[in-house]
Amino acid sequence: MTRNDATTPPHAPELISLPHDLLILIAKRVLNNDPDGSRLSLLCLALAAPALYAPCLYAAIRNGPVNNKTTLEFAAPGLVCTPRLESLGRLVAVQDLVTQHVEWYLTLFPRDENRNSLPLVEKEPASRKWTLLHVPVRQLRRFTICIDPMSTLIPPHCQRLTLVGKLSWDHVKNLPDSLKKLLVMNCVLPNENKISEVFAHFPRHLTTLVMLEAFPADAGQVLNFFVNALPTTLTTVSIVANEFHSFEIYAIARLVSQLPSLKSFLLQGRKIMDLETLVAELPRTGLKQLILRAQKLVDLNDEVAGMFGAGGMFTGVGGLGMEVDEEEEEGGVSLLACVAEKLPSSVEYLELMLPYDNKATEFTAKVPLATRQLVLFVTNWTPAMLAQVPIAPTVERVVLQSKTAVDLSLFLRRLPVSVKDLDLSGFPLNSLDVVMSVAQHLPPSLVWLSLKNCRLNAANVARFAGLWPVGLNTLDLRGNGFDTPPPGLPAGLRPMLR
Repeated sequence: MTRNDATTPPHAPELISLPHDLLILIAKRVLNNDPDGSRLSLLCLALAAPALYAPCLYAAIRNGPVNNKTTLEFAAPGLVCTPRLESLGRLVAVQDLVTQHVEWYLTLFPRDENRNSLPLVEKEPASRKWTLLHVPVRQLRRFTICIDPMSTLIPPHCQRLTLVGKLSWDHVKNLPDSLKKLLVMNCVLPNENKISEVFAHFPRHLTTLVMLEAFPADAGQVLNFFVNALPTTLTTVSIVANEFHSFEIYAIARLVSQLPSLKSFLLQGRKIMDLETLVAELPRTGLKQLILRAQKLVDLNDEVAGMFGAGGMFTGVGGLGMEVDEEEEEGGVSLLACVAEKLPSSVEYLELMLPYDNKATEFTAKVPLATRQLVLFVTNWTPAMLAQVPIAPTVERVVLQSKTAVDLSLFLRRLPVSVKDLDLSGFPLNSLDVVMSVAQHLPPSLVWLSLKNCRLNAANVARFAGLWPVGLNTLDLRGNGFDTPPPGLPAGLRPMLR
């Protein structure tokens, strides 16, 4: 089907009457909704709805993935070898082997010279005119530089730049003023002698900095350079490394202290030292998301735990995620209890992964209210701990996980009618008492329920018969060994089994 001979959908007049900017938002939503299949969905939508043709191609060019390693073969003048499926809907680079000049193209469904659709048969010739859409480099907004890329020329209007893998830093220079997001992932930044040449100028409107496993041996010096060179416009900072020593934490604390508009901050490391320095510099108001992940806290004692007290109480935090390693169980619990005392009274999103048993009771009683999402993992829940967890009357999604079975009735009975999603994945439901504690106390407003990997058998599922919430439309039973729907399910409900 071509754009011209596409049949007019029933609601075409309504689409045509929509503002162009709104059509672009629809196209972007399709692109972002399904990262794996969205490229093809976007191309199909462009052909099926003429009013969305230009907006879909606009979204693919401005917001789609840019592949600067894929090459296209020109079979003959005016022809190109049919692109592979994974290249469709992508921006790809074509380099002239003589001049080394690189051109960019958006790959569409293959067609012949008469615009007739062709099957996806590799190496078969297709019309270059109707299969490739030339895209000037000035139109590119997202760009990735990785190992041995086809092109290292950063587009002049790039807004999101990702640096991945082992790079030749001679290629990364002259960041454009349009850049808003910089992501450095799994590549080692140059040392202090080279970094000032690579990042001689940071864009004035940079809002996002993500650094994942990107530090050389002299990480403190590199961080100090970033602190002095980065603009104060940053609103999102995410830093992940194996270890953070004192001098690195001091540099990050300096960075945080000079960002008046910081909304989201993530720090993750196997070992983090001198956290009191960083906590003291976190914004007391305006912070929407805070994620601190220490996979292994070492030397936990009263002196270390007390360092959280210096930061005072956090206010206005929208999301909180914390991870503590099981090996540091006893000290970790007292440390987390100290943290809880300094946390805000409520957050939008609360995620706590606590591989502890009943020693965490002191902490669970003090966790903040989660106004939208509550995610809790404890190795061994006890009824007392479940009874102490604060539950907000507005919470919409609850995730509860454990490695051992426990009566959930007291906890489930406390859930408000606002709860639409309940995830009990991995929670052992292999005894009659535990099964009934769930079946008899499911929130009546549930729309989505996950019982994935819960060791359920057909007899236990049958216990839910007549007790399923009326509005339930999604049930996840994967990982329980069912090949066919077990008995006792609501009429018309098709569960996810595999």
